[in-house]
Amino acid sequence: MYEHVVPANDILLSYQYSGYYRGISRANVVLNVPSASEHQKGAAKYCRALTYLRLYDLFERVPLVDENYDNTAKAPASKAEVLAFIVKDLQEAKASMNSIDENNLATSQTLPTKEAASALLARVYRMQGDLTKAGVEAEELISSGKFSLSSNPSERTNEVIMRFAGNKAEENGSWGWIMSSAAKSWNCFACADDLVALLDSDDTRRILFDIDGAAENDGYVYSKKYKTDDDSDLLVSRIAEMYLISAEAGNSARLTELQTIRNSSLSLDNERRLELSFEWVRWSDLKLKGETYRFPYPEGSSDINPLLK
Repeated sequence: MYEHVVPANDILLSYQYSGYYRGISRANVVLNVPSASEHQKGAAKYCRALTYLRLYDLFERVPLVDENYDNTAKAPASKAEVLAFIVKDLQEAKASMNSIDENNLATSQTLPTKEAASALLARVYRMQGDLTKAGVEAEELISSGKFSLSSNPSERTNEVIMRFAGNKAEENGSWGWIMSSAAKSWNCFACADDLVALLDSDDTRRILFDIDGAAENDGYVYSKKYKTDDDSDLLVSRIAEMYLISAEAGNSARLTELQTIRNSSLSLDNERRLELSFEWVRWSDLKLKGETYRFPYPEGSSDINPLLK
């Protein structure tokens, strides 16, 4: 990926592409169930939108398959069409889903909610270049009072809007392990030097980086944002992102509020780089800055669907 040479026959690429479309198919099944509640349909559209967003990050142009799909080969939609599809799903999800349970955040933030849809809308509006709409969604979430920035970034229950809960029995939460030195014998990911360099000595986010362990890890610093067991949660949306989006939309006071909590004085761009590191937004941010590389369609999928070009 760094060298822009991901091969079309890469096995992980194939797993991701087919796995995401399996998730989309499951959402479409729910949408075709006559007895499904409005909330259930909204949750299905949220999951479908998030999945298409992951596909967009990797491939940009992908076939759009909704609940009316007739199993025929489809050509990839344009980038604008994919983002518009995602926005429509999120708008409808937000309108029909239940709100998050403020009295039980730890559990309800693991499920799609009205607030989760709003947070993802803010992100996608920003990707579309519509900072006005992005700022409105972000401010709606901040002003709701349901979420707050934590003085200790490692204690983030009140910050999280949406997360996927890991399950050790199913070993479906291994990303924390992959981002740690424990995976050195397999394939692990350390922090970039220029990311670590953004941390001042009194920045509260230092607790999320294994700086003290660098000496015994060949000089590499690893993230501690996720647990290293196979039940690590996966962050999808946090209120900190909404503060940054609101600031980018013109509300500079939100940047000041975030920096006061974090003991930081970075530029808005660097605050975003540091605050949202390892939360699956860096690649899309690089694209907004001019990155043009996109992954090739998996070889097997192109063989099945010759319209994938």
